[in-house]
Amino acid sequence: MNKGFDEGIFLKNGQKNTLHCLKEQILKPGVCTLPHYHKYVEILYGIDCDVNIWIDDRLETFKSGDICFINPNETHFIYSGRGNNSYYVIKFFPEILSYDGQMLSEISYLLPILYKNGEFPHIIESNVLDLWNVEEIFRDVFTQWEREDMGFEFAIRGQILRLFSALLKVWGNLPNFQAFTPINDETALAIYRTAAYITQNCDNISAWQLSESLHMSYSHFSRTFKKVMGKSFSQFLTERRLDLAKKLLLTTSYSITEIAQRTGFSSASHLISNFRQQTGVTPYSYRKQIKPLEQQLH
Repeated sequence: MNKGFDEGIFLKNGQKNTLHCLKEQILKPGVCTLPHYHKYVEILYGIDCDVNIWIDDRLETFKSGDICFINPNETHFIYSGRGNNSYYVIKFFPEILSYDGQMLSEISYLLPILYKNGEFPHIIESNVLDLWNVEEIFRDVFTQWEREDMGFEFAIRGQILRLFSALLKVWGNLPNFQAFTPINDETALAIYRTAAYITQNCDNISAWQLSESLHMSYSHFSRTFKKVMGKSFSQFLTERRLDLAKKLLLTTSYSITEIAQRTGFSSASHLISNFRQQTGVTPYSYRKQIKPLEQQLH
């Protein structure tokens, strides 16, 4: 059974919304949630906490004053070694960061991060955030969310954009962060949007199909994709398929053969070979490492 969930909408006062804000509290030590993923962005701000968050292969420490940024579709769960932890949570769908008439350069900043082209730290420590008044941003978001003054949605969206701008500046100053060249033409924009589509539909797709949909020759599509994304189409597709395989390993009881079929690999051995090459372990070993933590929930 799939333990990941698809929260298609948020509700506030019975009305559909594109975001949701809450203050989360962890009262007891242990694993707080099973591994799961969803289609929205989640940003956490530590109020009074010292927990570990498993995000996409890594167990990272999240403390008071830190920010944790979780992409759409990233498998994650929280483990606490103590009780009485509290933190703010802002959940929103990526669409909240876009608008009609948006500059192409803005989109170039968003898509690579939201759709996982490159590595960046999920946890930003409090000492790095001192210049950006992050605590003030979160407090204002939650004040607006609770008071519901006229136009509060615009105010919250503005603060989310302000927060995202601060995160981009922080990420951009880190030595291992992959810089992305702003888009300067419609072709590059089409490639970025195609990459986002691949992320959601990696199980059954090919470069030929995508090149035809963009009215480009296969060779031109391949060259342009590598120029824009910094890696070949086949490399990008394999990475996305492995990402999906990891989700299914941690959130379902599917066999390795069934996961290979669901992620577009030709066979279980093909999946195992690629998986071991990327992670250094087999899919079975990857799944097994989470079991001792999961058992603490039962």
